[in-house]
Amino acid sequence: MKTRKLILAAIFILVFGASAFAAAASVEATAQTDKTRAKLGEVVRYVLTIKRQGDMSQAPSLSMPSFEGFRVQASYSNSMMNFENGAASATNQQTVDLIAVKTGDIVIAPAKVKFFDPVTKQYNLVQTKEITITVDSGKRHVVAADTPVPVPTQPPAEQDIRSIKYSVHIDLSELLPYIILAIIFIIAVYFIWKRILKKSEPKAAVMEEDYRRDALRRVKKAADILKKGEIKGYYSEIYEAFRWFLTRYFRDSFDELTTQEILKKMADKKCNAADLEASSLFMKECDLVKFADYRPAEKDIASAAADAEKLISDFK
Repeated sequence: MKTRKLILAAIFILVFGASAFAAAASVEATAQTDKTRAKLGEVVRYVLTIKRQGDMSQAPSLSMPSFEGFRVQASYSNSMMNFENGAASATNQQTVDLIAVKTGDIVIAPAKVKFFDPVTKQYNLVQTKEITITVDSGKRHVVAADTPVPVPTQPPAEQDIRSIKYSVHIDLSELLPYIILAIIFIIAVYFIWKRILKKSEPKAAVMEEDYRRDALRRVKKAADILKKGEIKGYYSEIYEAFRWFLTRYFRDSFDELTTQEILKKMADKKCNAADLEASSLFMKECDLVKFADYRPAEKDIASAAADAEKLISDFK
């Protein structure tokens, strides 16, 4: 889809380029959020809109804010170009989903857009207004896992299919020896495969119980960290114990992945919906403690290890 848009934009520029490039350039930038008050761990959507008119020969350079006090969850972009009466205009939107990880009045700095004006032969700078978000430390808000949506497939283009008539004469007496050999080969492969499968099944079961038991043992051992008063370290350890379990369960590395990337990989591997939802709630609650200045209640701390053990034990 992006490639198609780029091709259309290039055609329009070639057709109307002379009049578009000769015009002066003007840029307008605005930034807004879907809310100005949020709770710790809640998602705030930031939208930056850049509107250009006139000269399109050089794309403006964009400097996004650092988003201090927030953690970037996802980002999206959308562009649109129009030509009307020989005049060119373009609109670009940058959307960023932010998770509040710090309480208080958090200021999102202005975004800056630098562009070249062919008439004045100078670079101009425009910037948005800063935005203040008030973040409360109220009841935590855990964002549900994004449910992967299957991409609809388009039916193949209709083709001109013509029937072809032909006749084939087969002498079964000539093919009979090959058919017998093929049957014997299939039977032999079946018995060999069945014997290998019988030998490997007990071993696989033992291996599964070993890594599941080791992951549960690691969760229990995390209690030693909690005794030292290191709550963030405790939540980090039970999170890593579950990540270690996933690596052994799926026989694929989950190291160095964020929570969102882990959930997407689980969905790609056809993880059932119940386990996917439970994993999302557990890991995102751990993220709140690890990355935000959120201190869970004593009863939540006490039940965190039990939640991890149940998740590992019941995972299918």
